[in-house]
Amino acid sequence: MRVTSTINVTIKDAVVGLLLFTTTTVCLITLWMMFHESARYIEQPFGAKASHRQSGLSYLKNITKQVEIKQKSKHRIIDPPVNITNKLKNEGPLQLENKEFDFDKRNKDTPRYMHEEEYALRFVSKLTSYAKSSYRIEGNLSSLNLGDDLHVTIQARDSMGRDREEGGDFWFVTLATKYNHSGAAGRVIDYDNGTYTVYFKIGWPGVLDLDVTLVHPSQVATVLTNIIWKERDRVEWTAQFESPASLVTNHKCVLRRQYVPLVRECTVAYPKAIGQTLLVCDQPAGGAACDGLSSMYINRTVTEQRVQHITRNYFNVFAGDHFKRRLLKGPRKLLVKDSPYNHKKLMEIHQHLPACQPDLPKPPLSLGYWRSDVWYSLAFRTKTVWAKPNEVGECLRGKDVYFLGDSTIRQWLEVLSDMMGVPFKRQNPGEKDNIYRSFDSFNTSMAYRSHPLFITSKIEGKLTKKLAFEIDVLDSLQSTECNYVVVISSWVHFTQWTRNSYVERVGLLRDAVLKLISRCPDVKIIVTGPHPREQPSKESRIYNNDLIAQRLGDILENTFSQIGVLYLDVWDLNLAYPSSNNINMPRAVVQGEVSMFLSYVCRGKSDKT
Repeated sequence: MRVTSTINVTIKDAVVGLLLFTTTTVCLITLWMMFHESARYIEQPFGAKASHRQSGLSYLKNITKQVEIKQKSKHRIIDPPVNITNKLKNEGPLQLENKEFDFDKRNKDTPRYMHEEEYALRFVSKLTSYAKSSYRIEGNLSSLNLGDDLHVTIQARDSMGRDREEGGDFWFVTLATKYNHSGAAGRVIDYDNGTYTVYFKIGWPGVLDLDVTLVHPSQVATVLTNIIWKERDRVEWTAQFESPASLVTNHKCVLRRQYVPLVRECTVAYPKAIGQTLLVCDQPAGGAACDGLSSMYINRTVTEQRVQHITRNYFNVFAGDHFKRRLLKGPRKLLVKDSPYNHKKLMEIHQHLPACQPDLPKPPLSLGYWRSDVWYSLAFRTKTVWAKPNEVGECLRGKDVYFLGDSTIRQWLEVLSDMMGVPFKRQNPGEKDNIYRSFDSFNTSMAYRSHPLFITSKIEGKLTKKLAFEIDVLDSLQSTECNYVVVISSWVHFTQWTRNSYVERVGLLRDAVLKLISRCPDVKIIVTGPHPREQPSKESRIYNNDLIAQRLGDILENTFSQIGVLYLDVWDLNLAYPSSNNINMPRAVVQGEVSMFLSYVCRGKSDKT
């Protein structure tokens, strides 16, 4: 008995001792991790002025709230009748019913380490299926006429053929006649019950192709906006540093926000323009200093590996049957009848639209349509054809026009130069990020400035001496004559940014715009929105995602509303054109955008269609 008792006590003591040791170890590790992580991710000033930090953070909070409200309103709205035009005339704008999805609740069967939306992607049979979903035309399909409002209903179903009971799917719905370059993109309305309606204004006659494409099922869309968009380090760059001896290469650079650099890391900060977001690079070897950073380019291999790692549990949903598949069940060809009377009525609709100006309400149907390479806006009155160089020159006479941002508006400068009778030619092979042209006969100048640093595939030259953001250009416009026109495009390179970094950046840009408006109340400022783009690989469908790009447009539109800035929504214009969607679209598309730009800048001079 004595021996047994001794053994029991010994085992008990050992167990207690082991538990105490384990508990103490876990506590110490936890405390170390808490201190380590908090020390690296707490909010830091990085030499920023307090006004810059507070302004950026305050606007981040306000815009986040506004965009969330807008996105909630898209989940569910009251079903309008088929005769939506008469409804609007009699009762005014449609009233939206806000409903918020409770994405944060957890199912009892959901593993704690995985969000509900991520977990749902494991059951692909429950996702909306392009093969089982269907669509139909409301009304008489055999009596479609030019100028009619086309009403399409989509019924989403899963791969088992069961009707979906939730909304949130991401669709592209277009009409097109490719041989004469005519097309339209429909307005998709989500009823949050598995059904969707799409509205078009039929703007041209003949045989039309109706294309209903499921881009992302709702669960994939939710993962993109709620999880992937918040993931940092989705893009990695390889940097080169200049050292006294040679060029030191192969150093990693990534974007971090609210990050405290380690001792052996180099950073590039510019809080005036990008707030608390930093470019963080590994410390170079070979005696190179941090300020020797000379060039950097995207490391596509590592970037693709990072994207694969982030989406490792559901990488398959960005290809095959779950990505950009055209629905099979529904009419694909529509015959639209023509008549001079209907064409006249359609033109009268355009003539009675309001003049182009900021903050106009969006039309109940699509934003416009292409007819024979000409864009007809349904949002505001535009002059569709600018055939004479003198018309464009007189429109811009005495103006200093600045295009700030990405290559989509560099194309504007090139096209405008051609339209003014001066064919655009590069003055040197490297002229793409900084362009200036003077048109002496009209006393007009045009300049393009690319936004700098870590937003293009390759950057060369002394980076620390090339920091000239949009804000810097806006602050430099100090002429008392104030003959400025400013166009800003700030979306192409930012689908890789986290949402908070982008919102803060745009909020700071808004502050600079307001300062310019206070100095020059009559300045014309245009902010262009995003459009779908090419995605050749599965990885690019994530880091160049169209849904995230569309959300960037929501942020831009909300940020620059109600301050006298024209937000130019070009999503439908680009999606509707019957060609592949690329960053840099065909010339006809650029001319359609430029025509709307000119209709705004030259309002009062020439706004006839």
